[in-house]
Amino acid sequence: MNIIEPQVMYYRRATGDHFTLLFLRPLRRRPERGRSQLEALLREPDWERIQSHLLQKNIYREHPTTASRSAAEVDDYRRTNGVVIVKGRGPIAKPILDFQEALSFPRGLVDAVRHERNGGTPTCVEAQCWPVVLRGRDFLGVVQAGSPKTHAYVLPAVAHALSIQRPHNAGDGPLVLVLAPSRELVQQIHRLFHDLGKSFGLRSVCVQSGVAKNVQYAELAVGCDVCVGTPGRLLEFVTAQKLKLLSCTFLVVDGADRMLSMGLEREVTKIAQQIRPDHQTVMWVTSWPKGTQRLADTLLENYVQVNFDSAQPHLVGVKQCVYVVKQTEKERALAELLEDLLRDEVGRVVVYAKTQESVRKVALQLRERNWRVVTVHRGMALEQRLWTLSTFRTGGSRVLLATHGCGRDLAWDYVRFLVNLDFPVEPHYYAMFVNRLASVAVEGGEVHTFFTPDDSRHARELVATLRQAGQAVPRELYKLAKSCARAGPGRRAKYSDGS
Repeated sequence: MNIIEPQVMYYRRATGDHFTLLFLRPLRRRPERGRSQLEALLREPDWERIQSHLLQKNIYREHPTTASRSAAEVDDYRRTNGVVIVKGRGPIAKPILDFQEALSFPRGLVDAVRHERNGGTPTCVEAQCWPVVLRGRDFLGVVQAGSPKTHAYVLPAVAHALSIQRPHNAGDGPLVLVLAPSRELVQQIHRLFHDLGKSFGLRSVCVQSGVAKNVQYAELAVGCDVCVGTPGRLLEFVTAQKLKLLSCTFLVVDGADRMLSMGLEREVTKIAQQIRPDHQTVMWVTSWPKGTQRLADTLLENYVQVNFDSAQPHLVGVKQCVYVVKQTEKERALAELLEDLLRDEVGRVVVYAKTQESVRKVALQLRERNWRVVTVHRGMALEQRLWTLSTFRTGGSRVLLATHGCGRDLAWDYVRFLVNLDFPVEPHYYAMFVNRLASVAVEGGEVHTFFTPDDSRHARELVATLRQAGQAVPRELYKLAKSCARAGPGRRAKYSDGS
């Protein structure tokens, strides 16, 4: 058996054992499925032997206006905005209802966010999340799909990093670590940290698959205050000792439910074990798949859980139109709709389809009409996707065609119109997309959806969504919903053409 010197040295460093012969037994032992030889040796550090700086997690400064708010006023705000405190010992911090009340953030940080939004007030997610997290509590946020939440943890993370009073050397590793399930989401989070943190001297690094490892190695070697990455690549770097987490004191797990669905629970847990035990953790989910409670109990300690049922105010603020058509009529109907929408000289359009083939086919047809469109789907290389999104964001194209799976991670700035060429396979995507559209600063947002008899199993749910939002329900959609109800649960009714 050939044992190369780096492997021996890694084992010695990982275990503190200098007897090389002990290395042979783990090497002969087959690692668990999906684990590399080195990852099998990755152990939790001996924290009793490691000297760490004193951590002050509570950095909250309550504004007098916030403090003077009565319990009745707080309860009324939470009830009106769908903020439900599910779990949490002791008093829960009162929400911050105005940016002027956010004393714990540097003024330049608050001003940057206000400028980005053209004024306004914190969202209900930010209003309740900020004071809880700034007080140093672990936090579990359950939000509606599509509800904007990134600022809810990025601003406290920046404030946390700035509060660490000690020299931070290049080899120490990040103070803040953010896990996200997809490369596109990692890029968005990294970009926000970069934009908000650069004026304070904070450096953010992106670690993800699809980018050459040596490039990311070089970025980490320079040093960083914030590291954002996908669990698989992060664990790979930690195992190879390219990324140290001994200095990390603030962990964010954004999209924990998606990571569970992707089978990444082990990676997330392994990474968390490499961070000092008294670190602060913020975790976000939009659904509750099997294993969510187990993961929360593993990662969080004495945490506050808040459910945000804030989708309805967003849904009410967006115009929603549904067209019941035959499958063969979709492409012609889409072209006519785009002709009408693009008369608006400012708004941009996102068109969603179920499959990559549909995206390519429709893009070709629209280009034959001399429309400049760009496409994004999972079959494209990361660099190509990033170029596409940049082109759309900067106005190089006003029409973006995408698969539903990519829709979770798109930047929604300047988008005014959303078109579902195909109804989403997962119905919660519909509400998510509407929420995303409603959350951006563009007024007069519209969602247009083509619905066929093949989608009939979702008809009742869509009717309920439209009615709750005060939107018009087409007579044909009512017919599909009633026919599907008569067919019984789990059975699809037979239709002529949906007319």
